[in-house]
Amino acid sequence: MKHTFLLALVCILLACQKKDAAVQLVIPEGIIQRDAMKEVLKDIHKVEVLSRDKHLSVDTNFTQSSVGWYYDDVYRKHGITEQQFQGSFDFYSKHFKYFMGMYDELIKEMQEEEKVLKEEDKKIREEKRLKDQPPPKKAEK
Repeated sequence: MKHTFLLALVCILLACQKKDAAVQLVIPEGIIQRDAMKEVLKDIHKVEVLSRDKHLSVDTNFTQSSVGWYYDDVYRKHGITEQQFQGSFDFYSKHFKYFMGMYDELIKEMQEEEKVLKEEDKKIREEKRLKDQPPPKKAEK
């Protein structure tokens, strides 16, 4: 009975330790902190969507060097260098479960932003439609 209790206690402690280890990842100096990294990744993904959309459009002035400028703008916005971003990305990539947890949060946040933007767009389009609509004709007497 004593050994069963001890074995159960060890199993519980090991299970808790694995969860805590994933949550409490020690971020070394020079690595972008989790919340800041999520914000950088969010902006990077927006650049990638813009790049893909522009590349598929007829805008021939949009080149790979233009994309690089957008990435540089993201780095400036967040006060980091490309090397800091790449080093941080590499660090988080090596801690896959932690990285996937961060990405799950990022995806939820971006989906919520998209939902809000679609609602705003719908509202703006409806206001424009009503504004452009001719006034109702007056009934003749």
